[in-house]
Amino acid sequence: MILARSWAPAIACLVALFATANVAVAADKPGLFLMVDDAGLFSAEAKKQAEKRMSGTKFDGGLNLNVSTVKELPAEWKKKYDDAGDKQIVMRDFAKSLATKDKAKGPFVLICLKPGFTVVIADEETANRGFSRTTEGAVLKILDTGLKEAAKKEGDERTKHRDAALLKATDYVIGELKGTKVRP
Repeated sequence: MILARSWAPAIACLVALFATANVAVAADKPGLFLMVDDAGLFSAEAKKQAEKRMSGTKFDGGLNLNVSTVKELPAEWKKKYDDAGDKQIVMRDFAKSLATKDKAKGPFVLICLKPGFTVVIADEETANRGFSRTTEGAVLKILDTGLKEAAKKEGDERTKHRDAALLKATDYVIGELKGTKVRP
């Protein structure tokens, strides 16, 4: 009995130490950049740079930045878009339909070429970190401005402008969310 009591404080300290170490490791994870570039808008080098920037930044609980590009809306969504009074609602719903599994974690960006539309949405956890509609709008503006400028260019210059917009948007997301905490 006496032996058990003398070990109890030491065991409690060890349990607390390991619990704290596990929390610190779990809380501090690198970001993840995920891209599905079906429209072929961005260079492989820009994708690598965005991946490197996200993975080189630690976020509480980790963070995904997801970017998907499509050449055009699928037929069933095109009909919904054509029939809709508010086209933005249809495009947000389409973006939400694509934002599944890992794509549903963190900010999700959809760039559709036909019709020309960019959507930025955030999951609940990212919104709780402070990524608001205003922040979504800022990312949208960065990308749309870059894409519009790129449309005025030819060849490699077009790709350079698109790539610059992607990296600027990535840096903006990192700047806004680095140091934020996951709230239950």
